[in-house]
Amino acid sequence: MAHWPRGFDKATRFLYNAGVSQDVATPHHPFSQWRGRLGRAVVLVAVAAGAGFAIWQGVTGLTPKTLTDIRQERLDVAAPPLSDSGVGQTLVCRQSNLCAVEVLLVIHEESRTPESPGVITFHLRETPTATTDLVTIPVDTDGWAHNTPYTFSFPPLADSAGRAYAVVLTAEPGTPVTVWAESVDTYADGSLIVDGEPRAGDLYFKTYVQYTPLMTVTDTLAVLPAALGLAVPLVLLLLLPGLLLSAGLLSAGLVSADLVPARLNALERVCLWPCLSLAVWPVLFLLTLLPGVRFGPALAWGFCAVLLAAAGALLVATRGRGAGRWLREANTPVGWGLLVLFLVTLLVRFAQVRGLVAPCWIDPVDHALILRRFLGAGGIPASYEPLLPVPDYLHHYGFYTVAAMFHWLTGLDVSGTLLILGQVIGALVVPATYLLAARLSRRPLAGLVAALAAGLISTFPAYYVSWGRYTQLTAMILLPAALVCTMLALESRRTNWRLVVLAALTTAAVLLTHYRVFVFYACFVAPYVLYTAYRWRAWRPLLGRLALHVGVVLLIAGPWLWRLAVRWFAGFIAQGTLVQTLSVDPAYNDVPWGYLTAGWNRELAALAFAGALVGLWRGRRLAALMALWLAVLVIVTNTNRLGLPNTFVINNGTLLIAVYLPLAVLVGYLVDAVARWLLRRLAGRGRRVAVGLVALALLGVGLRTGWAMIPIVNPVTVLIEPEDLPAMAWIRQHTPPTARFLINGHIWPEGEFRDYVGSDGGYWVWHLAERETTVPPLAYAMAPADYRDGVNALMQAVNEDPALDSPDLRRRLREAGVTHVYIGARGGAIRPEALAQQPYCRVVYQQGPVWVFELVNE
Repeated sequence: MAHWPRGFDKATRFLYNAGVSQDVATPHHPFSQWRGRLGRAVVLVAVAAGAGFAIWQGVTGLTPKTLTDIRQERLDVAAPPLSDSGVGQTLVCRQSNLCAVEVLLVIHEESRTPESPGVITFHLRETPTATTDLVTIPVDTDGWAHNTPYTFSFPPLADSAGRAYAVVLTAEPGTPVTVWAESVDTYADGSLIVDGEPRAGDLYFKTYVQYTPLMTVTDTLAVLPAALGLAVPLVLLLLLPGLLLSAGLLSAGLVSADLVPARLNALERVCLWPCLSLAVWPVLFLLTLLPGVRFGPALAWGFCAVLLAAAGALLVATRGRGAGRWLREANTPVGWGLLVLFLVTLLVRFAQVRGLVAPCWIDPVDHALILRRFLGAGGIPASYEPLLPVPDYLHHYGFYTVAAMFHWLTGLDVSGTLLILGQVIGALVVPATYLLAARLSRRPLAGLVAALAAGLISTFPAYYVSWGRYTQLTAMILLPAALVCTMLALESRRTNWRLVVLAALTTAAVLLTHYRVFVFYACFVAPYVLYTAYRWRAWRPLLGRLALHVGVVLLIAGPWLWRLAVRWFAGFIAQGTLVQTLSVDPAYNDVPWGYLTAGWNRELAALAFAGALVGLWRGRRLAALMALWLAVLVIVTNTNRLGLPNTFVINNGTLLIAVYLPLAVLVGYLVDAVARWLLRRLAGRGRRVAVGLVALALLGVGLRTGWAMIPIVNPVTVLIEPEDLPAMAWIRQHTPPTARFLINGHIWPEGEFRDYVGSDGGYWVWHLAERETTVPPLAYAMAPADYRDGVNALMQAVNEDPALDSPDLRRRLREAGVTHVYIGARGGAIRPEALAQQPYCRVVYQQGPVWVFELVNE
């Protein structure tokens, strides 16, 4: 046995004997101890410097964010020339900390001379005729360009919420500068000001406010009572089913150590709970394919009552011993850190959607359509009828089962259900990513860092909120659980049916929730099986368990796969057009490199690459599996490089928004490897100090990157504004159910899919006002050709003649059953000033930027 001199603690001896501190040698030189102390001091100073930098970045990064408050973006005329009395706009600020006003410049170049006055002055006043300015900003117009926005910034006004202001621009007579305006009233809380008097119309303008971390806290406290009211349904849906499954299939008494080489620990099982819960509902809803089985509010609450009773019975049967043991095992610094990270991510997700009245962009309109069909059918619908003439429902559906249950438990409307549930599921990326990273690396710190990277650093999946891509988000939360459970089932020393069922359940749930993410799953499992079989030198048992796994997945998802086979693939094969149907235009597979460089993604990709190199050099399975997974994904996505056609199922865009998962795992491994390398060179108090510094560094990084994500919603994707909601209520009360609305729309050019989608709040009339529109949800692309072509042809004719001047176009509208025209707050090709004076249109509703016209018989 080696002679251990004084000063070597038990931890250092253990690491030395374990072979992880081979750089520590038994000191024989009289200066060895001094060299060791100096080395430990250098390491500690390096850790302290890095942690201090991260903490400093986190604290200094909590600067106020500039967010849009009011947007009036319609224009058709130039405002009168600026003069001493000025041109301006009255407005009412919605939020605190008003800090900037933006206008759009009109430069009369033909009138500009070297002698022309070159200074305009921005005035912010309480009223247009006030003699005292709150803000005065003189600006030299030299170098200004026509049709460019200019922002007047000033110190934030803390008490601006709900206050009225007047923005006035003045200049010396002859100044060749003015601003754009709209000739009709489009802003409800103010009006255009010329020479101190109100005029018809409004300026083109935007106002900005500063949003501070303290405002995030106050906003959270304001909605906390309502949030607590939703907490019970969310726990019943997203936690309790997984807890019960975990207790039944992964408890120590049911899965013994000889069956699973390394069982999931308490914290990993907790992270598995929400994933298992998300997996339960789509499988359970397969029962609704049976005749006479319909879900509804009563049955939803009944299921929850059964879950609560089962949880209570389990607690009584075990006398709380299992819960106590679990609490002791999960009560670790990493466990508390993961809880804090989840809560912060949840807070950030909801802060990102503050001010939204419905989910963003095009997908949620389809989500609302399918959810309404689920609610109407009491389960998986057979078709989109009667809402749309699409005879078969073949879309993946897992997310809608959770949304339907949440709707039945809370009574929220369709848009509120999607918006709130989407943000909660988005925060579940934290436990899901931790589960995969911790399981593959066997290191809690690696899991925690990976969860931080996926939740608060990577642009994706946070940016999914701008697209309303909640179906893919839900499947991406299920994916880590499916991978981990599959590995547990395949790596057990002998077949264990409980693990087989668990793996098949989560895998089937991925398939039922999103077909594309199931392709991601298959792209991992295939190289994983080959790699594991090669390392084990045992092909037969592994392939046998894989075949069993596939068989049980097919058994669970069988009813749905049978529908797909009968109604989808059978039709394609019969017509001999399967390949042609799946193929898409090559442009559909263009690489959107901006996804990889957005936000902190570039840095994450670099760290992940470094983690892969380090892991491969050290022979780590995690690095090999992640590298193989990424390689297979790239190959499958770019089959055109192999002479095969690409498909609409997966493209480079959908790949880049999903690779956050393997990248986060590799980043977690790298940080853990570096931290362990540093900590091996410390001992005793120095090691404890270093661990604390690493924790603070992670906190600093999370604060900076999480706060930077607050304004992540792309305003271009916000179709419906708060001003649209009163109009929706008016339509429900004052128009017959048979009314049909002409709305603004534009063609959606994505590969070969060239159909029309809505461009403003009118796209939500179908759901929020329950009236048909000329642009249905995008699922109409699956309708019979005559219906789809009719929608596209009519909207093309409208966009070519948005004033409806053509009698032939008005005849076509009448034949299509169109009775009204809706122009939302965002607006589009159809403009209110073009219709207001027409004899065939009558204004029946106008509030700010929202107009409703009734088509009058000629």
